[in-house]
Amino acid sequence: MGTGPSSMKPHMSVAIDRSNVAEELLGYQALAVQILRRQGCPDPENAAGDVFFIVLAEVMEKDQTLRDPAAFIATVCFNCARERKRKRSNREQQLPDTIHLNTPTPSYNLLLDIEAAMRKLRLSTEDRELLWQAEAPREELAAHFGTTVGAVTTRLKRLRKKLAAALTQQDRQPGGINKKNEA
Repeated sequence: MGTGPSSMKPHMSVAIDRSNVAEELLGYQALAVQILRRQGCPDPENAAGDVFFIVLAEVMEKDQTLRDPAAFIATVCFNCARERKRKRSNREQQLPDTIHLNTPTPSYNLLLDIEAAMRKLRLSTEDRELLWQAEAPREELAAHFGTTVGAVTTRLKRLRKKLAAALTQQDRQPGGINKKNEA
C-alpha cells in the first residue's frame, strides 16, 4: 500500500496536533469512508466530512493532541454512522404511510395528492414551504423561518401528522385523486 493521502492504512505513528492537522487528516479520509460504509452509514462520503469537522474542532478548539488518530477517528466514525442511521430511521417513521421509501422519488400522482391535501388543510404559505423543505437541517430551517430548532421540529411533526391524516382520508374518499387514476 502507498503512503499518500489515498492510502487505506495511514501512517499510525504521527500524532495530530495544531501544527499538522490539515495535512495529516487527508491521509485518513479513505479509512473514515471505509469505516462508515462498514457501519451501514447511509451517506459515508458526506459523513466523513462531518467526522473530520469533529476531529478538527477537537484539535483546534480544544487544543488536543491526538496520539492515536486512527483510533479517535474510528470512534468518531462509529458514533457518526450510528447517529445518521438513527436520524434516517426517525425520518422514515415520520413519513406518511402513502410514501414508499423504495421509490427514489414520489410519483407525480402522490405529489398531486400531497398538494391537494395541503390546499384542503388550508395551510399557510409558510407551513407549505416548511413541509416541502423538511429534509433540510433543522438549524437552517430555524434560521430561515426566524424561530428555534425546537419550534421547527414541533411544527413539522404537527404538520406531518395533519398531512398524513388528510392523505389517508383522501385515499378513502371515492373521488380522491389516487382513486381516479387507478380506475
